[in-house]
Amino acid sequence: MRRRYTIAITLAILFFWIWAVVVEPYGMLVVKEQTVKVKDFPENFEKLKIAVVSDIHVGRGFWESWRMKRIIRAVNRQNPDVIIFLGDYTNGYPFQTSPSDADLIAYFSAFNAKYGKFGIYGNHEYVGGPARMAKILAASGVELLNNSNALVKTPYGSFYLAAIADPQTMDYSYGAALNGIPDEAPLIFLTHDPAVLREIPQRVNIVLSGHTHGGQFRLPWIGNIMPIRHTQRKYVGQTQYYDGRLLSINSKGLGTSRIPARFFCPPELTILRIVPKKIKEYK
Repeated sequence: MRRRYTIAITLAILFFWIWAVVVEPYGMLVVKEQTVKVKDFPENFEKLKIAVVSDIHVGRGFWESWRMKRIIRAVNRQNPDVIIFLGDYTNGYPFQTSPSDADLIAYFSAFNAKYGKFGIYGNHEYVGGPARMAKILAASGVELLNNSNALVKTPYGSFYLAAIADPQTMDYSYGAALNGIPDEAPLIFLTHDPAVLREIPQRVNIVLSGHTHGGQFRLPWIGNIMPIRHTQRKYVGQTQYYDGRLLSINSKGLGTSRIPARFFCPPELTILRIVPKKIKEYK
């Protein structure tokens, strides 16, 4: 009887290990279509399709190359108008691996968007070398936003993207990020780490962030079971209103960090549509 229990427990542990290390990170990819209402955006803006790509953490080796190509196919299949990368492109820490510059340029050049590809720094870029990633993104046709902003022109209306540097590892400035943007201009604000949500100026109405991976380990009806430093649990991998005005969308991301596993938190690509809202405050 005792042996039977031992075998059952061993098989259960093996099953969950294979699921968390192999099946979810490599075999699953959720495409989440999300529509939100935000004020001050132009009419027909909901026709614009934005792909939000976060925390890829691509490493070396055949399986990592296969995973990256699968992500590229999934994004391009959506035929996005704009692609936004929310940082942590590679596994940048010394005990992890990063592909060569040539491989990374090939990967990020393969993402297709009609009206632009934009990216920000994550904390792994600081460790792996911000200057290196800046060159890679530039060579791949990705415009880097780092305490800066860009005007994005589309047939559905123009809007601004603004972003701060990674608040965990770099000097960041909201003033520099918002410099020159007209007060009433449609604006999407980007930060790798959602922990700074309470600091973001009131004129911002929508924020996209990554970093948390949705907790990476979640349980049904409970949510993330791994604590995220400095970030309130309710914002991890969630869409929330903050202080009754600010809409925060935290991406669950596409890769893993430190622990190469996911549990009840499969990789997720967000396809975002913004519907114009004409009132001054959110309910």
